[in-house]
Amino acid sequence: LLVCLVVVVSGLRNETVSTDNKIPTACTSITNCGKCVMFQDCVWCGEETACVAGNADGPIDSECNSYEHQFCSDEPCNFYAACATCTRSPWCGWCVESNECLSVDLRGTPNGECEFFTQGHCPGVIGI
Repeated sequence: LLVCLVVVVSGLRNETVSTDNKIPTACTSITNCGKCVMFQDCVWCGEETACVAGNADGPIDSECNSYEHQFCSDEPCNFYAACATCTRSPWCGWCVESNECLSVDLRGTPNGECEFFTQGHCPGVIGI
């Protein structure tokens, strides 16, 4: 009986949801902006260098002087290795034929050679 009790307590300790309001606590284990903003329920607090639970309106149970949600404004576009994360940034777009994230100028023109370029969404994917 004692062994079973230890297993149950051990399992509870590894939960990724807080018990008070069902907010993911996995955000706090992330240590950089790029990984943090990949999760809808996390925001990156730049000055505090911390990933915390939040959404587009900001942190939920924390305070930040400024925060990033869905993209990192200080990261260069070539930092993003996937279309979904690349196209979240208003300063980046995805080059389909070369599978790379390119920066754009003020008119939305890619800075680099690319015949099939997309910004704000990925080809064949709805709701990103």
